Amino acid sequence: MSDTIHKFDEALRLRDQGFLAEARGILSQLCKTAGVTAAMFAVLGDVLWELDCLSDAIHAFRRAFELSPRSDVASFGLFHTLFQAGRNDDAFGEMRRFLSIADSTEYETLLSEIQSAK
Repeated sequence: MSDTIHKFDEALRLRDQGFLAEARGILSQLCKTAGVTAAMFAVLGDVLWELDCLSDAIHAFRRAFELSPRSDVASFGLFHTLFQAGRNDDAFGEMRRFLSIADSTEYETLLSEIQSAK
């Protein structure tokens, strides 16, 4: 197993055990290296969101979808983080961007829930 994969697995383990700050440190370092993937940025975004570091989480999710524009995980993470940060127009802009290039059961469910609430 490569060192990068080993460190990523360690970060996932730490995140799952609730050691978010430690997971953040490993993921932040990994995201500065060659071979970084959209998944690494998406997991970093999730950890940052859990730590309520919304501005940093937005940046991480944006990097994730830059690396993988059709990643529904990255887009949905970005949507929720923008929404939580009070940037509703940006959040729905991200939803429209993603739906213009791909299908998403998560967004379809969310839109259905929004319509039902009206």
